[in-house]
Amino acid sequence: MQTFRLEFEENASEFYIASLARGILEGIKSGALTSETGAWSLGRPVFKCALTTWPISAELRDVLEGFDELSALSELGIDLGPTLQQMTDALDQCQRAIDTSKTSLVIRATLP
Repeated sequence: MQTFRLEFEENASEFYIASLARGILEGIKSGALTSETGAWSLGRPVFKCALTTWPISAELRDVLEGFDELSALSELGIDLGPTLQQMTDALDQCQRAIDTSKTSLVIRATLP
C-alpha cells in the first residue's frame, strides 16, 4: 500500500491543520461526508496525541475537539448547520492570523 505524508514547517501547522479541518467541515455541510467523519479522522487518538506537540492555538484545538460532538448532535436530531458555521468561523480566524507567504507544503508518496 502506498502512503502519503504531508510535510510543512512547524510555524505553518495552524494553517494546514485548519485547512484540513475546513475541508472536512465543508464535506459534512455538503452531505458528501457524514458527521462521524471528523471523529474518525481528526479525532483519532494518534492525531490528537500529535497535536500535543504542535504549536496550535486554543481556538483550533476547540474546533478539533468539536468534531467529536458532531455525530452526537446528529444522532439527537439537532441541526448541525449552526455548529458547522461556528466551527467554520473559528477556522477563518485561525487561518487569517497566519502569514503563509513564507511557508510550503510538500506531499510525499512512499511505498512500503
